[in-house]
Amino acid sequence: MAATELQEECDLSIDAEALIDLTELAYGGKWPGMFPSPGGSDEFLRLFLFQTKCEREKLEAMKEKVCGLVDHGEVITLTIIPFADLWKEAPDAKALSALALYNNLKAAGKL
Repeated sequence: MAATELQEECDLSIDAEALIDLTELAYGGKWPGMFPSPGGSDEFLRLFLFQTKCEREKLEAMKEKVCGLVDHGEVITLTIIPFADLWKEAPDAKALSALALYNNLKAAGKL
């Protein structure tokens, strides 16, 4: 599912097997995922990590690329930022939650 979303929303084709489920790695089967609004909703999200090497030219070509399923009203403009700047450039709760999981799993030696 996450690989499909990357294809649809970012025009990136990846092998789903290359994704690391950060929520599973952090919590095992204790919870179904991360709850963005606990108490207010039973919605949950799974947060994934994908890492790969990418040529600078390919990254440059992705800058400001417009993607998404236009027939579903999705118009997504890609922004490429250094990983170290994610926390100050993307005030998105999902991104910040994934970053916190990533940093803590890495510090715990699980990544």
